[in-house]
Amino acid sequence: RIAQAVGAEVFATASPSKWPLLRAMGVRHCYHSRTLDFGAQILEETGGRGVDVVVNALTGEGFIAMSLRTLAPGGRFIEIAKRAIWSPAEMAAARGDVAYQILDVRQETEERPEQVGQQLRMLLERFRTGELQPNPHTVSPITEAVAAFRTMQQGQHVGKIVLTAVPERRGVTIRPDATYLITGGLGGLGLAVARWLVEQGARHLLLVGRRGPSVAAQEALEALAVQGATITVMQGDVSDRARVQQILDAVDPAAPLAGILHSVGVLDDGAIPQQTWERFVPVLAPKVQGAWNLHTLTEGMALDWFVLFSSAASLLGSRGQANHAAANAWLDAFAAYRRAQGLPALSINWGAWAEIGAAAALVDAAGAFTERGMGAIRPSEGMAAFAHLLGQGGTQVGVVPVDWEHFLERNGATDGFTVGMCPLVVSRTSVVPAIAAPALLDTRRQIELAGSAERPGLLLGVLRRAVARVLGLTHPERIDTTQGLLTMGLDSLMAVELRNQLAQT
Repeated sequence: RIAQAVGAEVFATASPSKWPLLRAMGVRHCYHSRTLDFGAQILEETGGRGVDVVVNALTGEGFIAMSLRTLAPGGRFIEIAKRAIWSPAEMAAARGDVAYQILDVRQETEERPEQVGQQLRMLLERFRTGELQPNPHTVSPITEAVAAFRTMQQGQHVGKIVLTAVPERRGVTIRPDATYLITGGLGGLGLAVARWLVEQGARHLLLVGRRGPSVAAQEALEALAVQGATITVMQGDVSDRARVQQILDAVDPAAPLAGILHSVGVLDDGAIPQQTWERFVPVLAPKVQGAWNLHTLTEGMALDWFVLFSSAASLLGSRGQANHAAANAWLDAFAAYRRAQGLPALSINWGAWAEIGAAAALVDAAGAFTERGMGAIRPSEGMAAFAHLLGQGGTQVGVVPVDWEHFLERNGATDGFTVGMCPLVVSRTSVVPAIAAPALLDTRRQIELAGSAERPGLLLGVLRRAVARVLGLTHPERIDTTQGLLTMGLDSLMAVELRNQLAQT
């Protein structure tokens, strides 16, 4: 943009997928950035003279020399790369006529802050007047930094990638002219969310329970009504599709449905030998069939959110709760299914709540499952987490206070126990990755135990999976092993990552 502003002709190297953007910016000369063909092409188009200024960021084998070849006598070479660049002595030995400058923005900022500040203010003014137009940019929350860097590493971005320090909020608004449906709405968790919704401005709530409100629940409902909310209470089993339809038919057309919270749950704990199918059905039905009924009967509605109250049991396991873990694991997968359909969905894997919720009675007097290293969620903390997550646009997030050192010690962690595979778990003091299951056997041991005929296939599988992780591919088995890695898009940074992954395998 600055070169064009002073009347210069721009010759640019980039991936072919980005040529349309360059041409839209008025750049007529575009060349491939992953081959050395650009050198001869630029010289041909300039009649052998070359260009006056090279701004270089390509440091692969031969690129600096080829860029230098395109530079006219007495030209200027500006190096903005950081690795494998030429020293001033090397440049002087190759082309003594060239004015060579290595530009380090961080160093310039630290050593000449006033000058850099002046230049930025000048640029801002040129942006304000329209003399310059900013490059395209993509904004990602800091929680998606890994994915953002992966996109940049693979060269899939156009323009700049901006990371925001605070996770991006999707701006969910609780509307007074809409209805919010809560299944399990007469239980402790359901009523806590109902109170929060009214505090945020909701004026139409539809609370569903299998039984009528208790004395305590009735008092809570009356308090909400005093605040100006219209509370409709309906009884019914949400696993009954016909009853769910009747419940939805009760929504006032003047206040259409805008949000659904599915928070029902039934516990029937028992060791594996006692977990018969007859004991699974009552636990699965309200969560699984209930969620499916709500989905199929509302998928044509423009909902702002669809939240499923799942359990940490599906992330970390819970003794005696195979049926409960299975039901909640289905909710987690179902949230991903809805998102794949372009519909709102969020599954929250809650740990045990103190004071309210089905597991509250199991929380010890100190407010924690001290034996397992897991704490309990205070209602104020839980509602703060719910409010935070509702606006984040995530699909599945666990909220579990955990003393990780104690948890790993008490739950049989092995040396192969790794961190970082599951969704985030929010503790009272920090946000940390959830725990991934340990590998049954490390890769080297698997290869050692395999027969000689099996080893090549195992090793090829290891390489395919490592390459897929680095390149961001979802189907390692489809990688063509006859294709070169550079052709597949591997660059120098990716090569380092691939080497590190293989070294740790």
